[in-house]
Amino acid sequence: METLMFAFGVLTMVLVALAAIAVYSTVKVLKLKKSLEMLDRYMNESISNLYRNNGHIEESMHRRIDELNSYVDRRFDKLLSDPKFCLNKEDKKLIKG
Repeated sequence: METLMFAFGVLTMVLVALAAIAVYSTVKVLKLKKSLEMLDRYMNESISNLYRNNGHIEESMHRRIDELNSYVDRRFDKLLSDPKFCLNKEDKKLIKG
């Protein structure tokens, strides 16, 4: 009888240990899952911000390129109207296309 009681005692301790390990593991997995969800949310926000900033930079670059094109066009027109570089009408047609 003592052997049976000893076996039940050992089994009870093993079951308690397994239950404790299962609870501990479940808590750790839930914390990890929460952490991964937060990381995923942060990454999505970061990617959105990156695309938004890229759009602003792209718009800024287009504006600057347009300004430079306008500046070059004005300087070229000024050069063509300069008496030193007077071109005849046929040459102007070739340049303008």
